[in-house]
Amino acid sequence: MSSSLLLLLSLSCLAALGGVLLPRKVIIRVDTKKYLILSLLILSTGHQSYGQSDNQINDILVGSITSYIDHYLPYMSDHYYICTDGLPLNFQYDSIPNVTYYSVDYLRSCPKRIKDKCKKGIATLFVSFQLNNNEFKVRVTKKVVTLKKKGIWIGLSDWGVYYYEYSCDRKRWELTKTTYGGV
Repeated sequence: MSSSLLLLLSLSCLAALGGVLLPRKVIIRVDTKKYLILSLLILSTGHQSYGQSDNQINDILVGSITSYIDHYLPYMSDHYYICTDGLPLNFQYDSIPNVTYYSVDYLRSCPKRIKDKCKKGIATLFVSFQLNNNEFKVRVTKKVVTLKKKGIWIGLSDWGVYYYEYSCDRKRWELTKTTYGGV
């Protein structure tokens, strides 16, 4: 792509975003380089790559979280908190009802209502996954996250581990084993 075409593309993006009128004849100047860099930055950060449309990993994660919630339902509240750290970028956050998602890494910049709850301690589900050969392992762990003046304290409560194996015949991951444990 030529630099003048990139400049025209970036100026048209800026025009769409900021209401700047484009002249009929575009003259390249030195000060337009910063606008070009800014618009390329905006274009690159606004784009996410999603891989395949039929994402079985998200289905496995949602199924494992739902199975964990169903197993420990008598011991849990009606509303759940799930840590987004470790979840894929394209995870469907609207796939599980009655859930608030937040990041423990960015807990200090979370909304005040979440920080206030964390000062008392909030039961949060953490999800991690691992692929070993033909086995996909999902671990859903309930931990109590407490925000203190000196840092964040995380206490382990209970967990569920879900083992999946890929079936070449069915072309999908299938649940083979589930284990639950707790402190």
